[in-house]
Amino acid sequence: MNTARLSVIQNLEPTLKTINNMKLILASAGWCGPCQVVKARLKADSLTDKVEVKDADIDITFFKENNIKSVPRLIVMEGEKVVDIIQGTEDIIKRIKQG
Repeated sequence: MNTARLSVIQNLEPTLKTINNMKLILASAGWCGPCQVVKARLKADSLTDKVEVKDADIDITFFKENNIKSVPRLIVMEGEKVVDIIQGTEDIIKRIKQG
């Protein structure tokens, strides 16, 4: 695993929701069109309870501390270990649906 992936997940554990031993966090922004699509799809598909959403406009410190520079991004963890970092609207939705 590269250093960039490790820096993204530092200090995330207290803010993540756990589903089937997986922790999911969606990095998003109010000004990001694809982010709005992801959030609307999550709501329409009743998946909002499966992921913690962090917004760049509100959670500025979180984004800075974790070096998140592009959105949307889904960080998938199992315990303390990063399993995947996913970008792209359809790929993010697909992964959240998997649980």
